[in-house]
Amino acid sequence: MILRKLLLLTSWGLSTFLAVAGFWQVGLWKVTIAVLVCAIAWIFVRRKFSSVCLAGSVTFAAAGLILGAAAPFMFFYAGFSLATWDLNSMDLSLSRNSPDQKSNLYQSRRLFALGFSLGAGFLIIFLGHLLRFQIPFIVMVLLLVLVFFSLNRIMRLLQQKD
Repeated sequence: MILRKLLLLTSWGLSTFLAVAGFWQVGLWKVTIAVLVCAIAWIFVRRKFSSVCLAGSVTFAAAGLILGAAAPFMFFYAGFSLATWDLNSMDLSLSRNSPDQKSNLYQSRRLFALGFSLGAGFLIIFLGHLLRFQIPFIVMVLLLVLVFFSLNRIMRLLQQKD
């Protein structure tokens, strides 16, 4: 439980820091204030409106890309916002149940899946900024289908180990 809360606060703090740094870097201080209001909303309304907060965070990340904020800041901001939402959802679902062996297994599997997804996504972002080459659109679509299929197979293998 302490690990779950620590990861939730860490992902929330990192997403807030990255958004503020990205918008402050290009001089958009009014948007920075709006991001801080959204970050504070994550704390106070996390039980009922976490999906609204996630939508706001992703919208701010997209707006940051359009307004010229550094792309790595905005991509990582969106990724950590998604992690915050997922950890918040897991926290809400586990808080309704009494802790037992099965919920501990569920928590560890879900944290592993979240870490794997974030790691793979951030690796793809990093490689995308490092390597520059043209890929035909159909090849990109096929690669995305392959990634989704692979993640689905990995999740099924993890569920079969129960």
